[in-house]
Amino acid sequence: MHVTATAISLNVPDPRASADFLSRHVGYTTEMEADGFVSMAHPNGGPNVIYLRTGLASFKPAIGPVAPVTGCCWPSWSTTSTLRTRQPAPLAPP
Repeated sequence: MHVTATAISLNVPDPRASADFLSRHVGYTTEMEADGFVSMAHPNGGPNVIYLRTGLASFKPAIGPVAPVTGCCWPSWSTTSTLRTRQPAPLAPP
């Protein structure tokens, strides 16, 4: 098996705002966009990120509702090239 691409799909209240954040702070670009949907890719490769608006009629989870995202952690590299992670900021529940 040869994997050629991978994507992470996240359900968020505002896909455009989430995409703007990822673009501004991480360097992703928008590849596709529609009402309630934004697909992003990074110019250096890595996984695509897909944002779907919560509550879309077309979203029918097989196993109950999806829990909201409560935090995230972005890896960053120091000048000595050692991997370190930032602690996620607490997010208010929707």
